[in-house]
Amino acid sequence: MVIIQGLNKFIIKEITETKPYFKATVEVIKAIKPKIDQRLKAMLDTMKELSMQIVNLSPNIPKEAGIALQNIEAPSFLVNFVASNLNIDVKEKQSILEINDLKTQIEVVMKHLNNELQILTIRNEIQSKVEQISTSNSAIIFCISNLNHLR
Repeated sequence: MVIIQGLNKFIIKEITETKPYFKATVEVIKAIKPKIDQRLKAMLDTMKELSMQIVNLSPNIPKEAGIALQNIEAPSFLVNFVASNLNIDVKEKQSILEINDLKTQIEVVMKHLNNELQILTIRNEIQSKVEQISTSNSAIIFCISNLNHLR
C-alpha cells in the first residue's frame, strides 16, 4: 500500500500513461476555506479528542500518532489525516476524502471514530475481565496446591 499526501484534491480526467508510473490529466478541485466558527471549532476539537482517546486505548497505535495529531492545525488536513487513518476499508476512506464540505466530512469521520471507540472500550473491558478471571484462577490453583502439600 502506498500512502501519498497531495497538495490539492483533484479529479482524474484521463490516465495518459501507466508505465513506468501513472500519469494523468487532472482537474484541480478548488479548495473552499471554511469560516472557522464556534461550531466548526467545537467539531474539530471533539474529533481530535475522540482520536486521542482511540490512540490511548489502542495497543496497536503508536503514541507518536497522538503527538502528530496534536500538532496538526489546518482543519482540512486534520480531517483528512484522521479519515485516512480510520480502521475502515480503503473504499470508505476514499468516499470520506471525496466529501467537499468540511462539516459533513467531520460528521462522517466522528461517526466512525465513535464506533471505533465503542469497540475499543468493549475490547478493553473484556480483556480486563479475562485478566481478573486469570488472576482468580491462579489464586485458586495456588491455594489448592498449598492444601495438597498440607495433606
